[in-house]
Amino acid sequence: MTDHLLKGTVLKGKYTVESLMENSDFSNIYTGKAGNKDIIIKECFPKSLVIRGSDNEVFTIKHKENFDLIKKSFITEARILENIKHANIVKIYDKFRCNNTYYIVMEICRGSTLKHFILNNELTEEEIKSLFLKILKAVKYIHKQGYIHRDIKPSNIVIKGKTLKILDFGSAIDKRSKNAEYVRVTSGYSPMEMYSLKSINDESTDIYSLCALLYFMLYKQKPMDVLKRFYYSELIFKDNTDPVLRQTIEKGLMIESRDRYQSIAEIEKILKN
Repeated sequence: MTDHLLKGTVLKGKYTVESLMENSDFSNIYTGKAGNKDIIIKECFPKSLVIRGSDNEVFTIKHKENFDLIKKSFITEARILENIKHANIVKIYDKFRCNNTYYIVMEICRGSTLKHFILNNELTEEEIKSLFLKILKAVKYIHKQGYIHRDIKPSNIVIKGKTLKILDFGSAIDKRSKNAEYVRVTSGYSPMEMYSLKSINDESTDIYSLCALLYFMLYKQKPMDVLKRFYYSELIFKDNTDPVLRQTIEKGLMIESRDRYQSIAEIEKILKN
């Protein structure tokens, strides 16, 4: 019995698992094949709630209602990806139910994560600004289609040459729903409202994460987590930081969502002037 699918496992009669690439608290991500095409297969597998039987069937061991919520969010992720078609957003090929759980088949995005790219390269502030504007453009498109990503961070962006892709829509919600059914946060990148199921999530939620991302791109470290900043709110900047970039980060990382920029267009206007 294993918590991941073995190499050679065939799903839906046409998708073959090659290797386990990553496993998180909520899912397993595999490289795979669809005929001769390289693919990514994402499996809904919250390891604290389920086990896998000898026939790959997934069984709930506790809190079935939580597993049901996570499966629901998995379906939402697939639906959102189907509705978003953009060169800078990972492409979905298929979604299906199998083994008492759900799977998403996506394009394989080659390159390095933004985290790896920033940590291993020295970029000027102008180069950082140019790259950040590309990310803003992609997230602006997500918002225009009616969704909030809610998990923008360096490890969820892949970059290769002049191309970038935004990944992992597992936390994404429809704007109309305003809040999520369970909490999933990333220290340093998630705003205060992400820590409560009752708080409203809107475009300013992603704007907080984007400005935390910009901070990381400048300093190669994430800003202090919002829960600590609630008591020690002052951000640390280097003296020679471009004042426009500093202003963008300071306003974008305001603890109260109403004090932040309310749209990406506002940030673009400042950075392009």
